Amino acid sequence: MGGQKRRVSIGIELLSPSAYFILDEPSSGLDALSDRNLLRTLRILAKTSNKAILVVTHNTENLAIFDRLIFLSKGLPKFVGSFEELLHEFKTTDPYTLRKYLDLNIADIYQELLTSGKIYRI
Repeated sequence: MGGQKRRVSIGIELLSPSAYFILDEPSSGLDALSDRNLLRTLRILAKTSNKAILVVTHNTENLAIFDRLIFLSKGLPKFVGSFEELLHEFKTTDPYTLRKYLDLNIADIYQELLTSGKIYRI
């Protein structure tokens, strides 16, 4: 039932006249396939309705779906860019290697970005 309520809530938000909206953990409680389908649908809806959709998530499995990624650490942006730029940042061209690394321990990613000293302006 939780997944149904979440989808209805997202649908109602998409119908609002706002040019953007924020989703906090929209795939919480969804299985992997439903998560991917939800994010793909949101991407299509964002483009067709000219809305900006900000998704806050700890799930790193579907990062390639997003147009732009922002990693925060202690309230500061430590990485801003596309998925391809993220691959470049971690010196790999293999998205599966990166996903495996991200899925192992996201805290290590934040720590590495934090110690790099890079602060991105949004």
